[in-house]
Amino acid sequence: MSKAMIYVFESRPQFIILSVACVLAGAGAAYWQAGSINLLYLALAMIGAMTAHASVNILNDYSDYISGLDDT
Repeated sequence: MSKAMIYVFESRPQFIILSVACVLAGAGAAYWQAGSINLLYLALAMIGAMTAHASVNILNDYSDYISGLDDT
């Protein structure tokens, strides 16, 4: 398995759908309130939310490894 695939699996992509759903819910509320949304800002918010979620998942696993929590 390549290093890139290890990082992809380590980020737990099956749970990143939650970030996507939250951004889309916010975009829907903004569209309902204002009547339009900026698609560039929506794309940036989506990318930011997904990368933040993935990085927190990776950092959490690293922290568990360093603390020895995963040894048990």
